[in-house]
Amino acid sequence: MDTLLLAWWIGWSPFVGTFIARVSRGRTIREFVIGVTLVPVIFSAFWFSVFGIAGLEMDQAQGGIIHQLMNEAGNEVALFAFLESQPIAAVCMGIAVLLIASFFIVCRFRYILCLAC
Repeated sequence: MDTLLLAWWIGWSPFVGTFIARVSRGRTIREFVIGVTLVPVIFSAFWFSVFGIAGLEMDQAQGGIIHQLMNEAGNEVALFAFLESQPIAAVCMGIAVLLIASFFIVCRFRYILCLAC
C-alpha cells in the first residue's frame, strides 16, 4: 500500500504543481497559501469530522451495515447509503456528487494544462 501511494504522489506531482502554478499566476503569496492550503484543509477537516463520526456512529448503531455494504457493494454504495439516512439527504448527496465530479474535472484539467506546457 505504501509503495502504491508513493508511486501515485510521484506520478501526479508534476500535474498538480503545474496546475497550481498556472492557476496562481499573478496572486500574492498570502492569497496562494490561503487558497491552496487553508481553505481545502478547513473544508476537509469539517467534512470528515462531521460525516466520519456520524458514519461510525451509524455503523455501530446498526450492527455494521455500512461496513458490510463497503465489503459487498463498494465504497460508493456505502457512501450514498449513509448520506441517504441523513436529515438533509438531498443536499448532502448533491454536495457529494459535486465534489466527486469536480475532482474528476480538475484532474483532467490539470492533465490538459500539463500537456499544453
